Amino acid sequence: MQNTCSFFSILIVCGFSIDAWHFETYYLAMVGFFFTILSALLFGLSPLFTYAITGYGFSVFTSNIVRFGGAGIVILIIMAFDGKLKSVMSIFKDRRMVLDTFLVGATSACTALLLSSSYNYIPSGLSTVLHFTYPIFVTLSYSITGRTKLSFKLILCIILSFVGVVLVTSNISGKTSTLGIVLAVLSACMFASHIFVLNTKSVSKIPVTVLVFWKCVISVMFALTLCLINGFGKPIAMAKPPIWAFVIFPLISALAFYSFTFGTEDVGGPIASIISAFEPITAVVVGILFLGEKSPSLIYVGIALVLAATIIMSFKKSSGEGSPS
Repeated sequence: MQNTCSFFSILIVCGFSIDAWHFETYYLAMVGFFFTILSALLFGLSPLFTYAITGYGFSVFTSNIVRFGGAGIVILIIMAFDGKLKSVMSIFKDRRMVLDTFLVGATSACTALLLSSSYNYIPSGLSTVLHFTYPIFVTLSYSITGRTKLSFKLILCIILSFVGVVLVTSNISGKTSTLGIVLAVLSACMFASHIFVLNTKSVSKIPVTVLVFWKCVISVMFALTLCLINGFGKPIAMAKPPIWAFVIFPLISALAFYSFTFGTEDVGGPIASIISAFEPITAVVVGILFLGEKSPSLIYVGIALVLAATIIMSFKKSSGEGSPS
């Protein structure tokens, strides 16, 4: 009788342990989804600040210096208050960490600069559509390297999110050029590389705040180099400087960079790239509300498709789907 009671006690304890493990796994996945969606919404606000800064006469490269430089300072201040300022130099203890950090920063910087440059040659709506082909490149790279198994759910969500982005930005007008198209597609490839590097086991060992700080530093170096070559831009005489943009843009960017890095490490590259389709939706809504842009007739259908893709991906992940390696 005693042995029987002990046996059932063990079963009950094991049952509670398994339930607790499933709850913890589900909770962590939901946290990753939340931070990834938050980053997409915050990134969607970027055009509002970029247009304010460039509208004053500065170049898009100067805007990137404000964005990444300010965000880096914000992260540094947070680390100082948290007593983790010394950890900034921790990456130099390992050559692999230095290389990984540089790759994360370089791919992020090149993505921002390529996409910003494409706006000079093609409409921003077309740039957005071409840039958001990156989930395809992410999934292909993960599949080729064996880090993710292609599934019907993954392919369906990529199609839904891409069609949704196309519909959201369906009011494309203006001239196009081959150079602009190439720059936008290259930004997609570069961002896919950024996600691929970001979701590796070696990078996951680097504290998120440290990784984001150095990502900002490297991005500023890239943008500063281009500013020295092409110029910083000239403020418009008698125009009122957008102080609010110079202050809020770094704060928003710091939170967005942190959220995306944390979320991608948790949910995986392919899923994060699909969820990021919320970014153009936010950008279009901001354009309608604050920049006086017209509402695309199919925007609501596009939003519904992106939401559908995100909801489907929020279900239990299949084994090996986007896990770091």
